[in-house]
Amino acid sequence: MKNILLSIAITTLVSATFSNVQAAPPDVKSGPSTPVQVINTTASPVPVTVPGGISISGTVPVTITNQGASPTPYQASSGCFGALVLGEAQCDMAFPAVPAGKRLIVEHVTMEANLVTAGAKIVRMAGTGGYFSPVFVGRCCLGSAADVWALNIAVLDFVEPGSQPAIQTIATSQLNMNGTITGYLVNL
Repeated sequence: MKNILLSIAITTLVSATFSNVQAAPPDVKSGPSTPVQVINTTASPVPVTVPGGISISGTVPVTITNQGASPTPYQASSGCFGALVLGEAQCDMAFPAVPAGKRLIVEHVTMEANLVTAGAKIVRMAGTGGYFSPVFVGRCCLGSAADVWALNIAVLDFVEPGSQPAIQTIATSQLNMNGTITGYLVNL
């Protein structure tokens, strides 16, 4: 009999516990809403969507801030001469400085270097766009000993306002060089 009473007591206790756990939450009564006031400055306005649009009369100032979608094409050419001094010639080719308020995005570099001494080499060519590896094209002109080196390469480089794009070449012979950089200017 004790076992039956104990079993009934445990069952009653367990049932009472689960009925409390699974009981629905008390009813929440809705009352009048409390108004909320949002305060924003003109620097951080609240976005507003007006269904059906609105009409505007008079003159309304409009500020366009994304002008990067219409870049200005850029192309500049330059040349230089490098005299042989102590077994090396240095030729520094400078291009026009980037205008104030603009950034130059360089996308392509082309160069031609004429080395006066046959068999001479370009030791280093670097500058706007990185380090370059020009290609030996051959001898220029009949009766001339000049070797022609060329470069035609896609690059990606950024030149800031006031900075001057440049290419420096060092060779084992006197050299004449011409080159062009192309890309586009964007507003800052």
